[in-house]
Amino acid sequence: MYEKSAGIIYENLSLNDKKIKAFANSAHLITFGKDKESLFEEVMSFIHKGAREDLKFKKLDYEGIIKQPPL
Repeated sequence: MYEKSAGIIYENLSLNDKKIKAFANSAHLITFGKDKESLFEEVMSFIHKGAREDLKFKKLDYEGIIKQPPL
């Protein structure tokens, strides 16, 4: 079941650099499990990486390199 959910989330993320990671020492409530510190580090890394990609896109868009199509 978790593998299916992970696949759905993975396929719907717009980031190019993404991965599915399993935590062997935790179950459903991973935020309370033995791997909670590793999970936190992975999530924060993912968030920071996404923020950097978003900023790069906005900078390119601001400089007029990427044009948005008219609505």
